[in-house]
Amino acid sequence: MRAAEAARQQRSRRCAGLLVLVVVLVTVAVVLAVVLTLGSGGQLVGGGISTETRIQVDLIEGLQLFNTTYPGVNIIPGPHSFTPALSLSGDTRQVRLPDAVLERAVSLLTTSAEFTILASVRQQPQNAGTIVAFSFDANRFLEVQSSGRTDEIRFHYTRRRQDPDRGGGPPDVHMESFRYRLADDHWHRLAVSVSGHQLDLYVDCHHVHSRVIHTPERNATALEMPLQLWLGQRNERHFRFQGAVQDVKLVFGPHGYLAQCPDLDATCPSCGQFRSLQAAVVHLEKTVEELTQRLRMAEESLKQLETCECQRSCHFNNTFRADGTSWMDGCRICACMKGEVKCRPMKCPTLNCSNPIIENGECCPKCKGECFLNQRSYEHGEKVAIDRCMTCECHDSVMQCSTIIPEQHCPPLQCPPEQRLNMSGECCQFCRDTDYCAQARPECDPHATCVNLQASFMCQCNDGYKGDGKTCEDLDECKSRGGFHGHQCGPNTVCRNTVGSYECDCLPGYQRHDAYMCVERNECLDGSHNCHPTATCVNTPGSFQCHCPEGYSGNGTDCSPICSQPCENGGRCVAPDNCSCRRGFGGPSCEADIDECSVGLHQCHPHSECVNMPGWYHCQCRDGYRADPDYSTLGTTCIDVDECSENLHTCDPQATCVNTNGSYTCECVGLQCTNNCTVGDEVHPHGSSWPDSERACHTCLCLDGVTTCQPRSCDCSDPDVDVTCCPKCDSSSGCFHQTRPNVRFRNGDRWLHQCQLCECLAGEIDCWQQQCPPVACSNPVWPDGDCCPRCEDDPCAAPANRSTAAPCNIAAPPQALASAAHWRTLQAHCPDCRCKDGQLWCGYPGHGVCASGSATARLHVFGGEWRVAGGELITEPPAGLQRPRQRASATVAAEGSTTPPESGTTPPESGTTPPESGTTPPGSGTVLPESGTVPPESGTVPPDTTPPGTTPGSTTIEPPATAGQLSDSAPARDASARGEGAATPSAVDLAHDAPSRT
Repeated sequence: MRAAEAARQQRSRRCAGLLVLVVVLVTVAVVLAVVLTLGSGGQLVGGGISTETRIQVDLIEGLQLFNTTYPGVNIIPGPHSFTPALSLSGDTRQVRLPDAVLERAVSLLTTSAEFTILASVRQQPQNAGTIVAFSFDANRFLEVQSSGRTDEIRFHYTRRRQDPDRGGGPPDVHMESFRYRLADDHWHRLAVSVSGHQLDLYVDCHHVHSRVIHTPERNATALEMPLQLWLGQRNERHFRFQGAVQDVKLVFGPHGYLAQCPDLDATCPSCGQFRSLQAAVVHLEKTVEELTQRLRMAEESLKQLETCECQRSCHFNNTFRADGTSWMDGCRICACMKGEVKCRPMKCPTLNCSNPIIENGECCPKCKGECFLNQRSYEHGEKVAIDRCMTCECHDSVMQCSTIIPEQHCPPLQCPPEQRLNMSGECCQFCRDTDYCAQARPECDPHATCVNLQASFMCQCNDGYKGDGKTCEDLDECKSRGGFHGHQCGPNTVCRNTVGSYECDCLPGYQRHDAYMCVERNECLDGSHNCHPTATCVNTPGSFQCHCPEGYSGNGTDCSPICSQPCENGGRCVAPDNCSCRRGFGGPSCEADIDECSVGLHQCHPHSECVNMPGWYHCQCRDGYRADPDYSTLGTTCIDVDECSENLHTCDPQATCVNTNGSYTCECVGLQCTNNCTVGDEVHPHGSSWPDSERACHTCLCLDGVTTCQPRSCDCSDPDVDVTCCPKCDSSSGCFHQTRPNVRFRNGDRWLHQCQLCECLAGEIDCWQQQCPPVACSNPVWPDGDCCPRCEDDPCAAPANRSTAAPCNIAAPPQALASAAHWRTLQAHCPDCRCKDGQLWCGYPGHGVCASGSATARLHVFGGEWRVAGGELITEPPAGLQRPRQRASATVAAEGSTTPPESGTTPPESGTTPPESGTTPPGSGTVLPESGTVPPESGTVPPDTTPPGTTPGSTTIEPPATAGQLSDSAPARDASARGEGAATPSAVDLAHDAPSRT
């Protein structure tokens, strides 16, 4: 016993040592995990975080100028002589980096957590050019740009819009702009660093801007964009940088600006480093949690080891068996194998008898002795009938016989002797036609039938079931065809098993003829197909096919119209080459802005000016007025500014200022009083003019001490006209659209492109972020393809029978139009307008207009009411206002009919005269014909009206309002807002649902 106890203690000490060893190993694993994790994300050194190895891609070196030449690119001296500087000039150069450089840059961009774009630049003033761009055609992926027109540095980047249903969404392009004058013809060092959500801008080694942005998309492969890498331009045609560059590099890693400015501070971790460290901590927490779980499992295992022998012996039935030993356990042979007991049944010899038996205490069966009777042998257990009433059974070499005495053992019969039957092999007699099923009440299966026999009964399974009658189970007829147990389904069917039977189901595309046959079905005729409403259904044997019509794409069940020119500004392609535009836009591709200001569809206060914006407008109080902070409607409410009390006048110090509505007057008192204007420290004589120091292209005039400043007028016939303030007068150059090479713009033209407002000046394009209208809802939505957030309660979708029907106020001439009214104005190429509960909804015919309104409109003009029906002005206007000489300039027609205008009335199609403001009206883009044809969206201009400077053979279109151009230069816009030179009709010209041309 003492020896056994000593052995047990020794084994326990081994187990404890093993536990200590496991704990030590787990601790070492945790420490290694921490070291490896920190080593992968950064290393703590001296209170800061050591930077990773920064990888640089030198773009100028990648051009391989030693064996390649690029037109417009020349090597010049730079700020230093260690690397070459390049002069970039001309408007035809193509400076695209080789594919090998692009692939390396894209690979590093995809795998790096942060990157920096470095460059030393000297940019010409007024130039708007790209320094570095990852792009595909006109699509931006990653770009650094500098504009000398707006004094901005811009960073364009792509991000993937989140979609909770699909785990991702379509990519969006964002632009971050920073106010900084880089285009001053001097050398500057520029660094744009992106680290996680943070964007930092460095100029001449000074940190000038820092901004939180969306996480840029760096995996261009996931977006399936075949990128190109350009130096000094966005693509082969646009945003060419004019000037010189040096040391243009892409740096991948933290603190990339240190490659340009090594003396800057880098002790603090970058945003990318912090995010990497944060990810490392999360990974470390998971690793520690996993190791902790493993440690717990090891502890549990060790606890089990402490309660057992730390050997490979086996514990079985309170007995320890040595490893490798075997023993008998009843009729099993057991063995101890590496601490585990395994048992198997004992193998018995093969016997040559039919009825072997197992005797008590034996494991294997044995054969008993045979019996002999009438010269025949019988095995043990075998029975034999000697006659009808005697049966013998062999029992271990002894034949044991039993005799049945009918009078003692047979049941009494209730039938007369003549109806009794003797059955072969039966000792007892039976009555004829006895219902044994009713007497014996057999326990047949519920799915079986009891059948009476002559001397007994039987249980027979019903059709569709199989078994011995007392136990029946379902018969699967579908496993075989024909016969008693197989199915009888015909062609075009499939057998479906049911409980106790089966059914013949028709194959798809077939319909039932009877219980066993199906015939072909024409889904196209009976309407059971799922083809798209625009698709064509084609019947096929057993099925059908859906084909999208020409002009649509899809699989037939889902067909989407194809617009050869993508719908812009949130428009939707609703039919082939037919876009449904959002409010405020029109044109074939929704590219045209509706100028509510020029057509008088705004709701501005009389003392305010309408300022047109892309897709909307806002009201700006005129000089002498300011917005009322206590009251505002859809248009700005303006109140008078008391220039006298607020000391905003320019009267002579000896004069008395008298406030007037929107202005003031100066009344002289004394002989020393003059009618000059005192502006700051300067005195301007009466009648003199001078340039406005606060607003460019404005001229101020002094009259009787009152100073008024107006935009400078533009007379393109004057050879000395200032093209800086009047860019439309510069016909020496123009710009081509970014994605429509056949559309050419004149200087001063503006248009929308990829959610940016673009302008052509001096033959170069500059674009900046589009300004979005304010939204009146708390949770606006931002649909795919739309540049601005919108409210979901779109007034165009509002029901026409709403209880409140507020009138709409329009400005040219001032009037209120009843809700549900519908008209077309004579200005701006006939925009189609409707009033919806106090809101104006205008578009171009066939592009973005709501459903038809009422055929009767009521116009409240200067306090009176006119009812227009069928072109007739029914009621008299208010006193003091004459009735128009004609019924109406254009006819109001009832629903579904058109009433021709009276003779002398100019229809809108031919009588429309666009406003003239001294300059070419907005919306005049030149469309160059392709293969001798003009695109359908372009208008037709007679040859004698082709503006000077237009390419011979080209066609100048005047799209609706601003098709292609969204705003004019400042002088032209202000003149348009004041109505100078614009043709304003004396009455409202209506044409309800009348056809017109744009």
